[in-house]
Amino acid sequence: MKTLASLRRYWHNFMVGYNKTILEGCLDKDLRTQIRSKIEYHRLKVIGD
Repeated sequence: MKTLASLRRYWHNFMVGYNKTILEGCLDKDLRTQIRSKIEYHRLKVIGD
């Protein structure tokens, strides 16, 4: 179980960084809103685990 929790935490941390990188180059306002939502989702998952 510890390994699974560690893997999930790693995955969500990775996705936060990935989405932040995508956000830097994004020009579309609606798409930026969606990406920010994804970042917040993954950030909450990291905190919650």
